[in-house]
Amino acid sequence: MGEFDSMRQAYLAMLKDRLDTLPKSSDVMVAVTVHGMPWDSFPWEAWLELAPIYRDTLLQDVMKMVESYPFNRKQVILCQDEFADPIWDPKEKYLSTNRAYLNAVKDNYDYAIGLPIEFFAENSDTLMHHAMKCFENFDQYNIDDPVDYPDWSVPYTREMVQGKTRVIYNGVPVGKYQKHVIEAFYQACDSVLSQAKA
Repeated sequence: MGEFDSMRQAYLAMLKDRLDTLPKSSDVMVAVTVHGMPWDSFPWEAWLELAPIYRDTLLQDVMKMVESYPFNRKQVILCQDEFADPIWDPKEKYLSTNRAYLNAVKDNYDYAIGLPIEFFAENSDTLMHHAMKCFENFDQYNIDDPVDYPDWSVPYTREMVQGKTRVIYNGVPVGKYQKHVIEAFYQACDSVLSQAKA
């Protein structure tokens, strides 16, 4: 699905809607986030070969989009929610989403926006487990707080202020953004079925 522009468009549309709400004089960091794995321990993982056509193309698209805004400072980075931690990555070879957020806080960005690009719907990873990792050491994050998400037809977002930085988890493409995911699924199925012999 990631080979099709429509899949990337789902996340770009979400990001554009978010960026359009920010003051033009802001300092903005966008963290393009993937799930993550301890890649050095799993060199045979198919993701290593298959991800670049989707991930890297979308990362470039995000960079172009952010560059088109007149923000004071702007930065786009790639990071991973999981396994960029002292246990699996003691040499910090990979950038964790948590460190990316905290770097934005340290560098006094006004906004740090997390754009998770590998999920089509919220789930226990995005709502709970990844939040535990991404918001570790945030003053406003309490692991025991319930997840208040009654309407699954709109993206679940989460905002926290740390220092002067507003950190925003931008959610996944549900509701009005889902049409892009459905189109990519259709295109992927069609591309496979059209190769069938009659």
